[in-house]
Amino acid sequence: MQTIYLKWYMVGIILFCVTLLLITMHVHMKDSIATQKVTHWKLRPLRQEVSEYNLADSSSNEKDSNIDHHNEYVKTKLIEAAQLVNTAKIHVRGTKSGDALLLAARVLDEVLHAFDLDYVSVTRRAVHEPHSVCKETYNGTTFGYPFFNRGFEQIKCDLQIAEAQLITVVIQLDRFRTTDLTRLLDDLHKYNKDISVIVGIYTEDFRLFSTDTYTNILFKSYDNTNTKGHIWNDLIDLVQTPYVLIARDLIMFNNDSRLHRLIREIERLKLTSAGGASRDNSGYWELGCLQRAYKNHTLVYEEGYQESIHECVFCDHIESAFVISKETVSKIKFDETILGEGIWEDFFLRAGGESVICPDAMFYVRRTARSSSTLDWYEFGKKNNLKKMKFLSSNLELSFGCSGRSDCFSGTGFAVTPCCLEELANLTMFIMNACAKAGVICELQEGTLLGAVKLQKVLPWERDADITFLTANYSKFQSLKTIFGRAGYSCSDRASLWCCVDNRTAGGKFLISSTHWHAELYGQHIMDSEILMSNKLMPTKLKFHGQWVNVPRNPGLHVRNRYGHEMYAHSQHWMATGKTSGWINYQTSKFTKCHRTGSHNCLDRYNSDGNLQFKDIIP
Repeated sequence: MQTIYLKWYMVGIILFCVTLLLITMHVHMKDSIATQKVTHWKLRPLRQEVSEYNLADSSSNEKDSNIDHHNEYVKTKLIEAAQLVNTAKIHVRGTKSGDALLLAARVLDEVLHAFDLDYVSVTRRAVHEPHSVCKETYNGTTFGYPFFNRGFEQIKCDLQIAEAQLITVVIQLDRFRTTDLTRLLDDLHKYNKDISVIVGIYTEDFRLFSTDTYTNILFKSYDNTNTKGHIWNDLIDLVQTPYVLIARDLIMFNNDSRLHRLIREIERLKLTSAGGASRDNSGYWELGCLQRAYKNHTLVYEEGYQESIHECVFCDHIESAFVISKETVSKIKFDETILGEGIWEDFFLRAGGESVICPDAMFYVRRTARSSSTLDWYEFGKKNNLKKMKFLSSNLELSFGCSGRSDCFSGTGFAVTPCCLEELANLTMFIMNACAKAGVICELQEGTLLGAVKLQKVLPWERDADITFLTANYSKFQSLKTIFGRAGYSCSDRASLWCCVDNRTAGGKFLISSTHWHAELYGQHIMDSEILMSNKLMPTKLKFHGQWVNVPRNPGLHVRNRYGHEMYAHSQHWMATGKTSGWINYQTSKFTKCHRTGSHNCLDRYNSDGNLQFKDIIP
């Protein structure tokens, strides 16, 4: 299951679709349906509106055909909307959005009854017939008493394929784990002496290991230059059965693996893979089902599930051994360039489709903790251009920093990369701190102030920084050039002073630049902070990237009057939308469409309103 973190934009879109479909039904629903099936008072106008259809020039049969066509279209779209609402309802984490989706589901259910359908039936997952293993039946709650090792029983059938012809066990042995391997191979032989097993083993261990006692087991040795991804791919290429058990971290094997059960669910639900829970050699049992959110260069994992079927739970990432078809795993392949951590995260990130864990299947494993060293995750982080990675359930957070990164803008419709936003924030804060230390009155202005008011940080679609300074402090600010230079910034004069406004010198402009950004500083003859201080009041300060900085006296009033209607909703920078000036009436209805639909850094994955969505994501 490819989990996508649900933001308010999804709720809005879905509810909009539902509303649109209701309107469409008013126009297109057949008179007989309106008369016979629709009794809800909100839908009664359908009958009248259908009768007003302008079909005077058409024959009766043509009218019926047109209306039937419209009915079928509306019904199809209603089913599609119901399925989307149901998916959103399953994955939503916010209380308000969850409540809204529950109400939307009830409204859809009422409308679907007009077509002799209901919400539950149209959102129920499709289940297919297994073609390699037999079905199973449940014998009731007392059948397995008292130990409940039995309950669901496989029904005999003609399509059953012998397990040895159906699946191959593939093992990659970590260095110096030959004792584990001996036990595992003995267990596999007891389980099914005919099952094929392929073992990848490092050369130095292979010399110490006796292979003569095993049949149906293929050993292949590798030297230290081979990555784990290369070894897995090489071993899987040798498989000659339809399915593979990727025996990750296995140390024992018995009937608890329930391989037929996992294959059955892959075929019934058209899954990418199916895994089991795990039990380590200390007896600790874990579900091992992780959900994933990947958004704007941040990757977050959290243990748990949001949907289940057939006593299996849907997962974005499986922590233990899993079954997968050879065809599927051969298409996905393991990344052969990742040297340290991340090979499994990368595999499931690219796998697509849906995966489950059926916890009644259990694998015995030697569990290893994830490394907390960012260096061990370097190749994975670089490949996915990550700024941050979190495993919430284990309180592990990795920060990949920003060194060596040069890309800021991916094009219209994309958010600015976090590293570049950090660079702009650092530039802005350095200027404001320098002003404060030198006694220069400076305030955030324009889009920088807007970001501070709305998000308390730089807007994710920003293009520059805007700051005003008191023109009377012009010479003082000029003296800061050396300080900016030592910090790696360039500072240049861009406009001279002029006379006068309110009998005060006005004007002056500086441009301060970092590697990717410019900060424009405009001189202003009088400023709110100066007026407040002259009245023995402190300047207004607003928290911006964790620090309090000077802003106009009433920043909320300032940005409302500057940007106009609905300014707390979002609008991209005027440069990104092809406008010729920032002095426009901003449109806040939606973000520009992203040409790589669904990409982790697309702005159109965000709702065009609200600031909570720009905080840390959750799966």
